[in-house]
Amino acid sequence: LAAKIAREFRTALKPGDVWDEMLGATDSLTDFIEQSLLEPAARPIVFAFDEVDNLFKYEFRNGFFAMIRGWHNRRAMNPVWNRLNVLIAHSTEPALFIEDINQSPFNVGEVIRLGDFTAAEIETLNQRNGKPLHSSQELDGLASLVAGQPYLIRQAFYCLRTTISSLAKLKQIAADDDGPFGDHLRRLLWNLQRAPKMQSAVRQVLRGNGCDAEPEFQRLRAAGLISGESRDAARIRCDLYRDYFTRHL
Repeated sequence: LAAKIAREFRTALKPGDVWDEMLGATDSLTDFIEQSLLEPAARPIVFAFDEVDNLFKYEFRNGFFAMIRGWHNRRAMNPVWNRLNVLIAHSTEPALFIEDINQSPFNVGEVIRLGDFTAAEIETLNQRNGKPLHSSQELDGLASLVAGQPYLIRQAFYCLRTTISSLAKLKQIAADDDGPFGDHLRRLLWNLQRAPKMQSAVRQVLRGNGCDAEPEFQRLRAAGLISGESRDAARIRCDLYRDYFTRHL
C-alpha cells in the first residue's frame, strides 16, 4: 500500500526512507503518510477504500482497521491529519468481524447506510423484473422470507426471473446450502462459528428468549441478523435466517 501511494502521489520521500521493522508495518505506513503526503500537502487528500469486506477474512484485518481508526484519532493531536479524509465502502456489515469496537473505523465519522427496501420499493422492483410476483400476498411473502435486505431481495428477483418459476418453489430451497442464497448464508454461519458468544446469542433468540447480553445484541443487530429495539424484543430478522440457523446451530 505504501508503494502504491508513493507511485500514485509521486512522493519525494519513499517508503524505504522511513520504514522501521521494529515499529511494524502499520506505524511505518502511518509515518510515511504523515511525512510524505500530509506535511507538504497544499490541499486536502482523500483515500477511498472500496470493497473492504474482502479483507474481513484475513487475520491482519484488526491491525489494518485499527490503523485507519488511529488516523481518525490523530486529528485531535496533530492538525496535519485533518488534511486526510478516508472513505470506506463495504457491502458486508463489519460488526461480526471487528472484535474491539474501540479500534473500529466503522463507528466514527459520518456513516451512510443503505437501508432496507420498503414495500413500495419491492413492488417497483417486481414491476421492473416483469412481475414474477402476481399479488400483494406474494409480495408480502417475499418480504417475510428475506425482509427488505437489499442483496437478498435483488437475488430473489433474479432467481424468479431466470431459474425459479414461483415464490413457493423459491421458499422450498431458500435455506439450502446449495440454494440461491447459499453463499450469503454460509458466510454468516462461518463467522458465527468463529464467535461462540454471538452463536449462543443467536440460539437464544431462535428459542424466542430475547438476548441476555447487550454487546452481542448490538453486534447482531448491526450485522442485520436480528431486529428489535431492545434485548427482550430481539427476534431473527427474517424467515430465511430463522430456517437456516435453526438447521445449523
